[in-house]
Amino acid sequence: MRVWKALSSFLGQPRARPGLVHDDRVVPVVDPEQEVALDLLPRHAVLSQPNASYFCLKLGNGWSAEAYTRAAEEAWVGVTLLSLFAASSLHPSDAVRVCVNAAPDQEVLRGPLETLAGLLEAGAPPSVRFRAAV
Repeated sequence: MRVWKALSSFLGQPRARPGLVHDDRVVPVVDPEQEVALDLLPRHAVLSQPNASYFCLKLGNGWSAEAYTRAAEEAWVGVTLLSLFAASSLHPSDAVRVCVNAAPDQEVLRGPLETLAGLLEAGAPPSVRFRAAV
């Protein structure tokens, strides 16, 4: 973001977010894959940028990122710890990164996203909650 601000200041251009102009408003572009994610997962938990090939899923309900990643893998769904993408991971993350462009179509994507939604809704098992509290 700092680079974008510096570059737009340097060029003398106003800062703008990516999107489409409609009725003099910038409307964010959302990929169809992200729309599926927003339909199946709690909207407050999905953090994304327009046109991104991934989104960040903010966890709750007793989940740590590590435990959620393991549970997703056991259900044959791959997610990645968000902290792996941080310049400094001094604090444990409560989010995972979900790639949405690997699925060949939206129908194939729905199954894994429904699995992730089910894990979120069910919450972390007591053994995971206990370890996270220690």
